[in-house]
Amino acid sequence: MPHVATGQAMKFVINQRRQFFQRRANLNRTNNGLIFVDLSYMHIAVYNAVNAIDGSYTVFAVKPTSVPPGASQDAAAVEAAYRIIRFLIPQQAAYIDAQYVLSMA
Repeated sequence: MPHVATGQAMKFVINQRRQFFQRRANLNRTNNGLIFVDLSYMHIAVYNAVNAIDGSYTVFAVKPTSVPPGASQDAAAVEAAYRIIRFLIPQQAAYIDAQYVLSMA
C-alpha cells in the first residue's frame, strides 16, 4: 500500500488549500473559474512529488531522474504545494513563506 502524506504535511496542504481559496477570492480569481485551474496545478504537483518517491502510480507530468535515498513524502508534498502556491500568489509571499517555515519545523 502506498504511503499517504500525514501529520504536518497534510496540515500544510489542507491549510494552504483553505488559504488559497480565501486569498484568491480577494484577488477576484474565483469569479472566472481560474481558482480551480490553480488548485489543480497544486494537486498535480503534490501528486507528482509524492509519487516520485513512492512510485506506485503512473506519473502525471514529470518523472524525476533520481530520488535521494530516504526522501520524505511528507516533505515532498509540502514543498510541492508551497512552490506552486507561492508562484501563483506572489503578492502573499510573506504569509506563504511563514506558513511553510512553520510546517517544516
